[in-house]
Amino acid sequence: MFFEKLKNYNVLLASNSKRRHELLNQLGVQYKIINQNVDESFSNELKGSMITDYLAKKKSSLLANNLKKK
Repeated sequence: MFFEKLKNYNVLLASNSKRRHELLNQLGVQYKIINQNVDESFSNELKGSMITDYLAKKKSSLLANNLKKK
């Protein structure tokens, strides 16, 4: 099962969302919270899922850059 495979990895959560924490806990996924100070502003031209996609990429690229440094 997918969640069994996650036990072989260090799962990093770059989110302070209480709901995401709750979901991962309910699924039994062990994870580490990585706090990031990310500006979540976006262009008014973005709509719907384009907003969440943009913010997810912005946060993940920042995290990836920080992981490479360490």
